[in-house]
Amino acid sequence: MPITIEKHPAVALTLFKAIGEVPFSEQMDALKLFYKDFPTKNVLWDFTKMEEVNISSDEVKDIIQYTKAHADKRTEGRTALVVDTELKYGLSRMASTLAEIEDTPWEIKVFENMDAAMAWISEKP
Repeated sequence: MPITIEKHPAVALTLFKAIGEVPFSEQMDALKLFYKDFPTKNVLWDFTKMEEVNISSDEVKDIIQYTKAHADKRTEGRTALVVDTELKYGLSRMASTLAEIEDTPWEIKVFENMDAAMAWISEKP
């Protein structure tokens, strides 16, 4: 699987690392696995090692709608998206805007480095 999942219960964080080519189906599989058990309140997606962006704007919308459908399992927290290219940044900003429009119960923010993302995740809301 081109997505590794690490749970860090001490900080209520699940870290998803996308590596290589990561199609939409793999992202959905990772999300289904995450929501199947006990999801953490904080999530960080590291897209910096993802080589090719194989996701459409409709698929981004599908991801946001899927996560919203499972909002009762994760009613608070934060989601950080870490990117390293303009294309990844644009798609990630689209996701955060759609999450805001869909009124998800958690905030999504896009970062260009891991340290800033972790600092934001660690802040008290």
